[in-house]
Amino acid sequence: MKAMIVVLTIVLAVPAAAQDRPLSERSGVAPALGLTPATEDFVRLIAIGSMFNIEAGKLAQQKADAKSKAFATKVIADYEKFSADLAALASSGSLKIALPGTLDSAYERKLGKLQELSGESFDAQYDKDQLASHKEVVSLLERYAYGGDHPDLKLFAAKALPRLEEDLRMARDLRK
Repeated sequence: MKAMIVVLTIVLAVPAAAQDRPLSERSGVAPALGLTPATEDFVRLIAIGSMFNIEAGKLAQQKADAKSKAFATKVIADYEKFSADLAALASSGSLKIALPGTLDSAYERKLGKLQELSGESFDAQYDKDQLASHKEVVSLLERYAYGGDHPDLKLFAAKALPRLEEDLRMARDLRK
């Protein structure tokens, strides 16, 4: 009983803006344990991650060094295709999930910070953010592809995984 009260106190103390993501995803518990996200959470989180990668990529095309600009061009193309495929699936008769139209508060803050930076500071922050975002998207895709409950969405995740794993490898190499 005491443990439940402690958990409820922590959950209620978290600001509403931070609750854009399920607690298990925010805390890192779900990825660490390999827990499959609920279908609606999965769709929302990968859609938001995709939006962020596209918008951050557009900033990088204007502000980044040559290596990050080249990476951003690939990421934008990959995530625009990924987003279009997700939108088609989300509106299909078998899924019917509305995609978010805006970033969550965490990604809004990251994008805002990128907008304020320039030069080496921009490059370092962009590279760091891309690595984190790609790790999250790939983790979500892996977990849903192997454990999700919607067959079409599982297939979508499995098909998207190799291309986005490649982007993750490239994100790791940005600062080398």
